[in-house]
Amino acid sequence: MDVKAIGTMNVEFYSGIGETLTEPILLPPLMDVSAMDGKRVLVVDDVADSGKTLKMVMDLIDEHGLSLDGSSSIHVDARSAVIYKKPVSIIEPDYVWHLTDKWINFPWSTLPVIQP
Repeated sequence: MDVKAIGTMNVEFYSGIGETLTEPILLPPLMDVSAMDGKRVLVVDDVADSGKTLKMVMDLIDEHGLSLDGSSSIHVDARSAVIYKKPVSIIEPDYVWHLTDKWINFPWSTLPVIQP
């Protein structure tokens, strides 16, 4: 995709299989978005299950230009992509690889963390 600028956001929502917090929580460190003004951004998530996590991130971008305190006036053209989308998702991602209603076990959420 010839992309040199990549950032991550850490959002916590699932606390176990089928167990979630009441609402997703954005965890620090927050992404530095000072160079995003006027850019096109692709927000990628593994699965839009309830869709609450993806919706929270897309709303942050839309409402605040990713600034949690509302002080930023950064304009970002943001689209979303997911590997899997569930029928109950409250958001319709722009790009979806596969629709499913099954529980998905990703290697990064079922295998132990790799350590030296």
